[in-house]
Amino acid sequence: MVLRGLWPKLILAISVAFLCLFAGFAFLGRRALHVSSEHILQERLVIAQMAANQIDDYFLEAVNELESAALLYGTDNTAWFDSSKQHDLLLVLSKIGFFDNGVLLLDETGKILLAYPEELNINDLPPLTNATTEEAFSVSDPFMMAGNGRPAIAVTISLKNESGNTSGYLSGIINLEDESLKKPLQEAARLGHTGHATLITQDGSTVIATLPLSFLSSNEHPDFYPEAMKSTEPVIGTTPFALYDIPGEHQGEPHVMAVAPLQYARLGVAIGGDEDETFAGLWQLQREMGWFGGFVLLLVWGLSLFVTRQLLIPVRQVTDAARKIASGELDTPLKIQAKDEFGEMAEALEKMRRQLLGYIDQLTTWNKTLQFKVNERTKELREERAITQRLLHKTIYAQEEERMRLARELHDEIGQMLTAIEISLTRLENRLPESDQEAIQRLQKCEDLITTAVSSLRAIISELRPPVLDKLGLQSALHWIAEQTLTPANITYTINNNNLPPHLPDPIETILYRIAQEAINNIAKHSQATQTQITFQHTHSELIMTITDNGQGFTPQTIPSSPGSRSGWGLAGLAERAALVNGTIKIISQPGQGTTIKVHIPANFIDKCTNCPYHDQYDKECVFCTAINQFNS
Repeated sequence: MVLRGLWPKLILAISVAFLCLFAGFAFLGRRALHVSSEHILQERLVIAQMAANQIDDYFLEAVNELESAALLYGTDNTAWFDSSKQHDLLLVLSKIGFFDNGVLLLDETGKILLAYPEELNINDLPPLTNATTEEAFSVSDPFMMAGNGRPAIAVTISLKNESGNTSGYLSGIINLEDESLKKPLQEAARLGHTGHATLITQDGSTVIATLPLSFLSSNEHPDFYPEAMKSTEPVIGTTPFALYDIPGEHQGEPHVMAVAPLQYARLGVAIGGDEDETFAGLWQLQREMGWFGGFVLLLVWGLSLFVTRQLLIPVRQVTDAARKIASGELDTPLKIQAKDEFGEMAEALEKMRRQLLGYIDQLTTWNKTLQFKVNERTKELREERAITQRLLHKTIYAQEEERMRLARELHDEIGQMLTAIEISLTRLENRLPESDQEAIQRLQKCEDLITTAVSSLRAIISELRPPVLDKLGLQSALHWIAEQTLTPANITYTINNNNLPPHLPDPIETILYRIAQEAINNIAKHSQATQTQITFQHTHSELIMTITDNGQGFTPQTIPSSPGSRSGWGLAGLAERAALVNGTIKIISQPGQGTTIKVHIPANFIDKCTNCPYHDQYDKECVFCTAINQFNS
């Protein structure tokens, strides 16, 4: 679609500019919102990490209590196996507060030696010594106490002897329902109505949760938590809520969850909430920015179009006035009352209108004078050109007539004389006695010279006007000239006469023969070719003769476009001869790529020449009947 007029183009330009501006603001707004959402996600990761650090600190305090108790007995192995001291130690530890579920003493192999309280069922406890000998302490996996049914976890430290080797382990069982462990999760879950926090194991099972979930049961995000716990760094992502029986939650809703692994236990803290609630503020801001920005841009866009349209009113007035001037309506004055730049432009156009009126009057007078002179000069040039063409036609016609006259005189006079001399010498030779060998040899030499002279004379006669052209037509004449010229130069040739009539009008055959003769001579002398092809194509509109060779080629010289522009009888002569029958010639050649000559003769001229009445008048020896017709007229 092509926009015509300044107003549509301005509308398009302003619209594109405001669209680009809107796109730029939208991009910047989305970028700012994206940065804000990244900050929200980062804050959620920080909250999860802080909750994980608080739980790690709780376990460290428990470890410190165990280590403080262990220091009371130093590194004396015998003290550890004093039954009264062991009982007192375990009693003290169980009363501290961290280990109200019980305390155990193990030997260096991990076998439980003593437990407090004594009714503690040690058979249902998981392995408590996860730590290697190089580690100072370890935290076990969560488990359920067999006696009271409470969730618990064990913290174990290594006991070292004087040589630094592990001599046993001291383990305290922590109640996972302790408010000190729940408090970090409850504080982290204050993210909104759907905020929740969970302490999870490596496989994603629930340990402590702000949602009503059972101990070591499947949690609300069973696919996301195990994958997140495989990482040693905090992870955040969006995952669907998997439970359906939790009040205030809907199954399948996306939640934004952050998981931070603990440093001292194989546990992790997961916090998060509903995605809509998490980004509610950002999305609300995005909608408000979109509506407000769109409204402002539309308002400014409309004002810009209105102001632009008002500015274009004088432009249209000036344009209409200029169109009237361009169309020749110079009698109507311009009536634009603007006082700005458009008024100055209108004043300049009015001045130009008045000046154009004066110039037109002058040009009208000059045009009449010039038209008269041009008509006279054109008439003179046409007459001169007609005379030039007639002279050229008569010159070439006279040349052909002279060729035929010379050929006849050479054949009838000199040819007959040479034949008579040859016969006389033969008779004289027969009358000489055989003993006079010297005279006989001289006569034989004379006969040979006469024979050579006769052959040369026949070649000259054929060059002037080959008899085969008059007797057998163009095709045979071309075969004859090609055989006489190309074969001695070791150049093979082919002549293809597709749809060519057996006989053409004499003027046409003569013109084509002379052009082909000149081209064949040039090929033999200059082309260094090995193959030549002559092709005829006869259609309803024209006759085409094409001469092609595979020689060295050349840069074609300019062929004169009119028969009156002569530059010799070479390539220019070919164009002049073709012009005699309203034909054209085209030479295509490049160095190293051979040469192609194409001659085009219109079919209507061939028909005209065939019906020419002058053939009978000139005994069919006229080869340029059209030229004679023009010359005689």
